[in-house]
Amino acid sequence: MHAILCFFFYGFGNGILYKILLQNQALKRIIIFEKELELIFLALNFIDFSKDLSLGRLIILHHDDINLPKMDKVFRLIGDLFYRSYSLHIANDFYEHYKEDILKLNKLNMQTIKNHNLMHGNDPKDAMQGIEQFVYNLPQMITHPSYKNYFLKKRV
Repeated sequence: MHAILCFFFYGFGNGILYKILLQNQALKRIIIFEKELELIFLALNFIDFSKDLSLGRLIILHHDDINLPKMDKVFRLIGDLFYRSYSLHIANDFYEHYKEDILKLNKLNMQTIKNHNLMHGNDPKDAMQGIEQFVYNLPQMITHPSYKNYFLKKRV
């Protein structure tokens, strides 16, 4: 069975969603960003997450304390294998009015992923696939004009 490495969520809500998700042993880690400390407090008092917190399967980050170095540490903890499948999910409709915060956070996460990719370089398989596609398409690129040139000729 393929292991799900990590889920990212914005919003802790009442915590029930995460308790249900953490029952799946294939899920290695859930990272939650929450702006409202009161909601974190209430959810942690409502549901026992002590085992998942101690095992590192659940990581809760206060949104106001997030910066590039902290996110770099979080992404190093998770590892490189999830980069292609990264997605920030919104826990529920309550968090829709935090849209600007969510967009800024997602931009920061994407920058962190980009930095990690640049530090490690390209995957050789990806580089080889790019070369193969370039060589395969090279004859058509040479013999057929680009759309830009086509449209420029049509205007004249």
